[in-house]
Amino acid sequence: MARDRMCVTMLADLTELRESVFAVRLLREEILATPLRPDAAARLRRVIVARNGDRLPAGTVAAALSAARATGGGVAGVHVDGAWLRTLAEACGGGAVRSGPGVPFHGRAAPPASRVPDLLAEMIETLNSPVAFETWPAPVRAFAAHFLVRLVQPFDAPPAALGFAVEVAVLAADGFSADRVLLPEPSAGEEVAASRPDPDEFVRARLDRLVERLAETQDLLRTEAARAVLASWADDRRAQGTAHRLNERQRRLVRWFAEQPAGDGDVAPRSLAFRDYVRLHSGRRAPSLRSLQRDWKGLRERGLLAERGGNLVLDPEALSRGPEISSG
Repeated sequence: MARDRMCVTMLADLTELRESVFAVRLLREEILATPLRPDAAARLRRVIVARNGDRLPAGTVAAALSAARATGGGVAGVHVDGAWLRTLAEACGGGAVRSGPGVPFHGRAAPPASRVPDLLAEMIETLNSPVAFETWPAPVRAFAAHFLVRLVQPFDAPPAALGFAVEVAVLAADGFSADRVLLPEPSAGEEVAASRPDPDEFVRARLDRLVERLAETQDLLRTEAARAVLASWADDRRAQGTAHRLNERQRRLVRWFAEQPAGDGDVAPRSLAFRDYVRLHSGRRAPSLRSLQRDWKGLRERGLLAERGGNLVLDPEALSRGPEISSG
C-alpha cells in the first residue's frame, strides 16, 4: 500500500455508483422534509441513535456527531488531521497510536505497527486530496475514509468502531446525521471474495446498504406519522354526531394503536388478534360478538387499520388509501 498513492488506486471510476448516490440523496431529502410531532421526533432520534450504535462502544455515535459539529464534518468540510482522528479514537476506546499487531481486514493482515505513522500520514493526505474533495460525493468520501481506517488501523481503538465513527462524522456534514437516519452497520462490506483489499467493493456494498437503511428510516417515519393521524382521527370523530363517528370501543382501539408501544425505544407497529379484542371485553356487560365484529370490520373498511393474518395492524399504506381519511 505504501508503494501506491491511495487516491490513485481508489475509486477511479464512480459511474457505477451514480444511481445509488442519486437514490440516497433523494431519500435523504424526503426524510428530512417529513414533519413529526415533537415528542415523536425526539423518541425517534433516540431509537435511531441506539440502532446506529448497536454493538459499538458506548458514546461512539454521539462523539462522532459532536466531532462533525465541531469541525464542519471532517472530510466533507475541512481537512482531516491526526488530532481530529485521535479525538474519535479516544471516544471509541483508545487514542494511542497502535503498537500491537492489529486485526485482519479484507483478507489481509494489518500493517506492522512500525509503518503506522507513515501510513497514517498517507491516509490523511489521500482524504484531503483534491480528488477526494472535488470528485467523491459525501457518502463515497465517508465510506472511503472508513475503509482506510480499517486498513491502516492507526490507533488502539477497535478499527470497526473508529471507521464507523469517522464515517458518521463525514455523513453528518451532508445531512445524513446518525440521529436522523439509519446508517449501514459497521460490518457491511467487510466480506469480499477478492484476495486483496477492495475499496471499490467496500464502498459499493455500504452504499447499497445505505439505500436500504434509508428506506427503513422512511418506514419508521411513516409509522410515527400514522400514529399521529390515528390519534387525531379518534379525537375529532368522537365529537361529531355523524355517520362516520367512532363508537367508544372503536375510539379506544384506535387510540391504542396510536399510542407509543410498550418498551424502551420500541417504535414497531402494534398488532391485535380478534380473539384478544373479544377477550378485552369479557364480563357481565360485554357487548355481543356481532357488535365486536362490526367494530373490527368498520375500522378495516374505513382504512383506519389494516388486517394481516387475521390481526389488525397499524399500516401507513392503509391510511393513505383509506376512503374515510381521503374524503375528509
